[in-house]
Amino acid sequence: MRRPYPVPVEQLQAEMRQWTDTALAQIYGVPIATMARWRTSFGIAASQGLRRRLRPGLQERLVDALAHAPGGLGYRTMARRLGCSWQNVAQGLKGLVRRGVVRRDPDTHLYRLIPQEQETP
Repeated sequence: MRRPYPVPVEQLQAEMRQWTDTALAQIYGVPIATMARWRTSFGIAASQGLRRRLRPGLQERLVDALAHAPGGLGYRTMARRLGCSWQNVAQGLKGLVRRGVVRRDPDTHLYRLIPQEQETP
């Protein structure tokens, strides 16, 4: 007998709350319509407004790359160095800018780490 879902139901439901139908359909090798049908059967809202998650550890890798480039780096250069798409790097940098970890130089368009004050014991 064939299992109706490729993974346990709890795992699939959790992933549906994080990922788009298109991404999950690619991961599990099923049509997008099947993902939409499963989502409806679980009563989970459509994926249209869901934000995609960054690759695990991408922001940490971005910070590490910037730490080794005191002059700053552009997002396309970082994408080549990290082996990621420039879109993912741009999204990761956007989050780091919002958190006050990284700053973009308006003249050179390069990203640099913002020096953090160290706590003294």
